[in-house]
Amino acid sequence: MPCLFTWFIVVLVELKKFQGHPPLLLSLSPFGRSTVVYGVADSHNATAALAVAVAKLYRRQVDSDPLNVEYLNEMPGRTTGDNVHDYLMEKGKRDAHEYSYRTFVAAEFRSVGKHMFVTAFFNFQAYHTSAISLTLVDNALLKHYVGHDYSIETTNHPRQVSGVPDKASSIAILTKGLLVVMGIVIILPVTISSYTLFAVSERSRGIKDAQFISGLHVPVYWAAMFVCDNVMYVASAILVVCLFFVYDTVAFTSAEAFPATVLIFLLYGWASQPMMYVASFIFQSSGSALSWVTIFNLVSGLFLSLASRILEDDGLETFGINTMPAFGLFIGLLRIYTIYAKSEVLCDALNIKKICDAGKKHQCCKETCHLTEVGCIQTDRLAMDGGVCHILMAYALQGAVFFCLLLLFDTGLLTKIYYKLFMPQVRLNTKDDTEGGSGDNDVALERSRVLAMSPQQKRNGDVVILDRLTKVYAKCLKPPKTHLAVDRLTLGIPSGECFGLLGVNGAGKTTTFKMLTGLETVTSGTAYLAGHDITNEIGQSHKHVGYSAQFDTLHTYLTCRETLWMYAYIRGIPSAHIPEEVDRLLHTMLLEPYADKRAGTLSGGNKRKLSVAVAMIGEPVVILLDEPTCGIDPVAQRQAWKVLSQFRESGRTIVLSSHSMDECEALCNRLVIMVGGRFQCIGSLQHLKSKFGKDYMLTIQMSRNEDGEFDNPVLLEQFLSENFLGCVQTSSYNGQLNYSVPETSVTWPLLFSALEEAKNDSKYHMEDYSICQTTLEQIFIDFARDSAKRQTQPLV
Repeated sequence: MPCLFTWFIVVLVELKKFQGHPPLLLSLSPFGRSTVVYGVADSHNATAALAVAVAKLYRRQVDSDPLNVEYLNEMPGRTTGDNVHDYLMEKGKRDAHEYSYRTFVAAEFRSVGKHMFVTAFFNFQAYHTSAISLTLVDNALLKHYVGHDYSIETTNHPRQVSGVPDKASSIAILTKGLLVVMGIVIILPVTISSYTLFAVSERSRGIKDAQFISGLHVPVYWAAMFVCDNVMYVASAILVVCLFFVYDTVAFTSAEAFPATVLIFLLYGWASQPMMYVASFIFQSSGSALSWVTIFNLVSGLFLSLASRILEDDGLETFGINTMPAFGLFIGLLRIYTIYAKSEVLCDALNIKKICDAGKKHQCCKETCHLTEVGCIQTDRLAMDGGVCHILMAYALQGAVFFCLLLLFDTGLLTKIYYKLFMPQVRLNTKDDTEGGSGDNDVALERSRVLAMSPQQKRNGDVVILDRLTKVYAKCLKPPKTHLAVDRLTLGIPSGECFGLLGVNGAGKTTTFKMLTGLETVTSGTAYLAGHDITNEIGQSHKHVGYSAQFDTLHTYLTCRETLWMYAYIRGIPSAHIPEEVDRLLHTMLLEPYADKRAGTLSGGNKRKLSVAVAMIGEPVVILLDEPTCGIDPVAQRQAWKVLSQFRESGRTIVLSSHSMDECEALCNRLVIMVGGRFQCIGSLQHLKSKFGKDYMLTIQMSRNEDGEFDNPVLLEQFLSENFLGCVQTSSYNGQLNYSVPETSVTWPLLFSALEEAKNDSKYHMEDYSICQTTLEQIFIDFARDSAKRQTQPLV
């Protein structure tokens, strides 16, 4: 695209070069249908024979179609005293259009004694009519005096422009240079702007974060992106320079100008590409990023730079060069072309050697130019004053500064500085610090166990440790606006355990995962992953952690196999083992039929399976799974559970959040329920059911009568009310009755004996029954309902 646009501009400029006009034969043919008027004054005079003879020869030249000849002497109503001049004036009054646009030449022949006078008339509104009219008269005279075989052809040869440039040609040279520079300044910044698309897409969709968590270092990520983008940019720049050579654009390809041209192209890429990467952090949409960044580059590179040249504002020019790469590109290329226009065109055209040898003062003479009022013409394109050296130095510095900003953004250091300087200092209410804001004794015991660990035990003990982990979102307002998302979570998870986080949306699960992976800064407290402190050693912890985010973080245009290959390389798996590992994961996650399909074409469930496979590649010590099987079909879901169970049994640790109670029951050794950023309860599934289960869940299937309808349950309901105090029917459908029986009203033996008695008595029409403890889902709903009634702990 850049080379095509540059080719168009260069060709357009080259076509506009003045190559001179071809010779033009002067005749009446180009005028088409026209009228020729001629006449002989005093034709009856004895001496008029000569004039009449020459007039006939004149007529022979014009008496052919499409010319219309008007011989004044033969026209009715005319007298011999009439002359051509008077007739033309009369014709002009009678028919102005015919006179102005159809009558171009005329002639009058008059004899006076032995002499003849000929008057050639011409219409000045058409080009070359004076020469054509004179040629017709001269040919008539030549043929009369020399012979009919002779004739005169008049040709207009345009004057070739001399090598000495005048004011108009100098302006034309500068205008052509301005067109070329404007074309380049339009297309190259637009091309550079497109580099924000990939950066914004990877960041907004979490792809970049997934690579960082997999072990990719921030400098390596941006260096790889810069190299790939720069290869395309340099290729475009090379094609542009080649077009300069093809069309002999000497201003940029001469021995003096070529080094400056190449340097300004290369360093523009060095300065502008990291600037685009930094700008990508402002946007969440690739389309918006491309639009706004393109507008910025065009405004800074074209309009502001033109304004600085027109206003001759040195301050604006210096500021633009130092801060905006596109601005410097325009000024730099224009300076290169201006130096060519002044030094090469002006000085060479004047044959300056003779002027300088004569010792005259001139701005083109190196010996005497300093003595002139205007000074010397700058010929060094790389000079600091008038050249592009200042721009090249600014580019080198801009690239370094933008890359430093890029690393500050992505390493989180800039965020930490910002929070330190501008965010309000948040102080928690610590009156219940020993319990972490929860009244559950299991949570308090777990907290006490972790807090009692020494620093060495925290590094070498449990694989995952949360030590008063806290996250407060705050806005720098007056008064400060804060939100406590995660409140001093304290927890230890040993190896070989699958630990579940349950909570409604907004409970703090995803925020906790983001802090563990380094995607969110920690307000206070810390956590240890595989013995590494996430606040100081997040890069080391990434080597041991696999992460599957809540939303898919997959490259749209990579296939499943290519995706796993990429993450295998990032994980550092030896190349010889990658095919085996990739094939194993594709088989395990039932992705073999889709192995060579692009990730963007997969269904939601298959995308989730691929995300889990990415988290498991390289067999990390800890896997963090945020809604891992959401949207997966039941068969694949159970296959994923089987794989995760095998992973857990191999001694590795899984931390998952889920809304699926079945998933938690199938996988989790322990789990917690989070409400308002706090742990409300913790323990195994059976422990939570025993501790928080308030009712038995009773299900009774009624029998059918002879008519095929379900029997009336009135007697059965009376029986249940009498034997189980507080028994309440929760639902009924198609003969199936569901009841809630309070645990305090009955024991397990009494419950079963009463139900067996009712089943064996035909009057209750009970075909079958089942009874169980309160489900995990019911416990979760109870906590969620309670959380809606309470407000989170305030910040002081």
